[in-house]
Order: sequence, then structure tokens, then C-alpha cells
Amino acid sequence: MDFSSIKASVARMFSPVETKSAVVPYDAWGLEGFLTPTTISSVVVSSQSAMRVPAVALAVNLIASSIGSLPARIVRSDSGSKEILVDHPAFGLIARAANDRLSAGKLRERLAMDALLHGNGFAFANRVDGRVVEILRLEPSAIGIQIEPTTGEVLYRLNAAGGRILDPRDVIHIPAPVSFDGVTGVSPIQLAREAIALAITMEARAAKLFGVSARPSGVIEFADKMGEEDLKRIGTGWRAAHEGGGNAGKTALLHGGGKFTPFTFSSVDAQFLEMRREQIVEIARAFGVPATMLFELSNGTFANTEQQGRQFVTFTLAPWLSTFAGELGRALLGDEDGASIEFDTDALVAVDTAARTDRIAKLRAAGVMTANDARRELGLPAHADGDRLDSPFTTAGNAAPSTTETKKEQAAA
Repeated sequence: MDFSSIKASVARMFSPVETKSAVVPYDAWGLEGFLTPTTISSVVVSSQSAMRVPAVALAVNLIASSIGSLPARIVRSDSGSKEILVDHPAFGLIARAANDRLSAGKLRERLAMDALLHGNGFAFANRVDGRVVEILRLEPSAIGIQIEPTTGEVLYRLNAAGGRILDPRDVIHIPAPVSFDGVTGVSPIQLAREAIALAITMEARAAKLFGVSARPSGVIEFADKMGEEDLKRIGTGWRAAHEGGGNAGKTALLHGGGKFTPFTFSSVDAQFLEMRREQIVEIARAFGVPATMLFELSNGTFANTEQQGRQFVTFTLAPWLSTFAGELGRALLGDEDGASIEFDTDALVAVDTAARTDRIAKLRAAGVMTANDARRELGLPAHADGDRLDSPFTTAGNAAPSTTETKKEQAAA
């Protein structure tokens, strides 16, 4: 690969050109926090503030890291059979390294995170002599999207290069699943900003409550009438000795006939905790993630947690993977007949060992899977005689051993 050619093509991409207009996204120049409308609770929800909510951070990382961790491959389907094109020129870009700095998986993870936080993720397919040699991530704020009202053509402009219009075939655009115009994605954070604002508010209240022990834990009663100065002195001494997390649990010493009566846990406290749990569920809904995967386990069991793991792949990841496969395929494969990009999700839906063994055995017996197919799924090397599709239990001479034969072999051993 000629490094000077790559450098020159990247320079041309960012070189300024004359333009009549440029489209600037709402979060350009890092002004998202100033331009984002406030919520009913007067809390400004931006991508940065939202990521300080643990449930949001986990949901974003869960989706993005899952997309980045899945093996990707280029395949060609022909007459019902599927061939993995390991020798395809673009195979390394989607299976190994997208460029000199990012692996293919890490690039997908970053693009998914951009779409989740800002609504859209962008990458540039850098070509040398017509062939894509690397894929470069672009900052979401660096790209403006414009839809021509008459033709419906989508234009991508580089805000930092005088509004230069990029060739659409070189732009890999990953929008969030929700879009109001069919092109520009809308971040789940913006769609659910009221729910996230409530979570931020409750988090702040809980922190203040326990940070200085602001919630009265009890009341001090005196049998005799106390003067105002005495009450101030006792109150100051009590706060100095028992207020704050570092003083929690210290023994209280009272004099002058004082009696401390603790407050019990009220229904208001229980409701506050229930509201915090409900906000986790609301955030899970916004991102399309099962609540149990955000560790809200109040209604979780082993059975439905495993089922929700499969639902995560089917209903949460599938739309994202379809977008990635389509956009990467459009930029890297073009009009190549029969070739497409797919992701292997088997690792995310793997069941327990017994169920997995039973499934493989049934597929082998039905002639759907060869021994080498099964060994490949289990991470084992191929066997010289492992490519036959006939069942090992029905082929003549390969019948399953009888119980009597097994007992004789065990006795002989």
C-alpha cells in the first residue's frame, strides 16, 4: 500500500471548496449542552450528562460493545449454499483492522456509540485507485446532512472543510433506529430525555440525602423546657458528631435528660426506591434493552433472563446489525453479485452445555451439520473424516453401541 497515495487522498477529502451553504448539526463545536432544550424538571440532558446515569452508560456500552465483539465476514450465497470469501480484498477491513489505529470491531463499537449518543455515526471509506484501503471514523459534529427537497438526494457535507460535499458511496452512515425523516437518526437520549432527567434528579437527591445525612434519622426530646441558646448548642454539637457519612454509626451521648427517638423506614422511602427502579426500566425501554441486562432483577428469573438474552439479539441488535451490514456492504462491495456482509451472533445466544450438546447431536443425526461443523462451533480443529453429512447413528457400520456392548467394554477395561 502506497502511504503517500493514502495521505494525498485524505488531504483531498478535507480540502476546502467553494460552497453556497453548509449544514451544521445541533452539537457542532461541542455546544450540545447549551443548545439542548431543558426538560420539565429543568435538567439539561446532553450525551455527557446522560452517560453519568449508570443505566444509560450500561445500555450504551452493552449495545455498542456487543456490535463490536461479533465476528464479521463476507459471504456469497449461490443455489442455497453459502461461501465465506476470505480472499476478498475487503475481508480484512471488516474482520481484522479498519485502519492503522482501529480494529474492525472497535470501529463498529465507536460508530454504534456515536449513533446512540448523538443520533448518527459516520465513517469515510478511503479509496486508492478505486479500492477501499481503510475506513476512517468521522466525528458526528464534523458531518452535516442535507436532503434535497426536489430529488430526495442525501448530501453529506464536511463542516470543517468549507462545506465540501463527500461522495455518498464513500460515506458509511449509521443512524439510530428512530428517524423522523427516514435519513437522520435521533438519539435515544433525546427521545427519552424526560425519563433520564428524572433519573438524574433522583440520583442527585439521594446523593445529597446520604452525603450529609440530610434526612432526619430521629428526634431528641427533653423533659424540661430548654432555652433557645441551649437548643442551638445541642443541635450544633449533634450535627458535628453525627452528620456526614464518616460519622455514621457513632454512639450518641445525651445529657440533661435528653431522649433520642429514631424514625422508622416510611412508605415514602419505599416509594422513592421503587421510583428509582422504575427509571431503570424506563431507560431500558428507551434503548430497547431487557431490564434484566441493566441489572434490574426484581422480576427476573433464570428462565426469563435467558429468554431475554435471545430477545436482545433478535429485537435490539438485529436492526443495528442490518444497518451495519448494509452500509459496509454498500461502501466495500458495491454491486458485486451475491456478496454480502453478515455477523455471527451464535456466541450471544449460546445456551447451557447440556442443551447445546443435545442440539448439535440432533443436527448431526438429521444430516444438517457435519462433524467439522460441530467441531468448528465448539472451537475445535477440523478432523480429516469430519466433512460427511450422513448421520453417524444411521449409516451402516456406524450404529450407536448397544448397552450390552458398552458394559462389556467397561468390564474389559
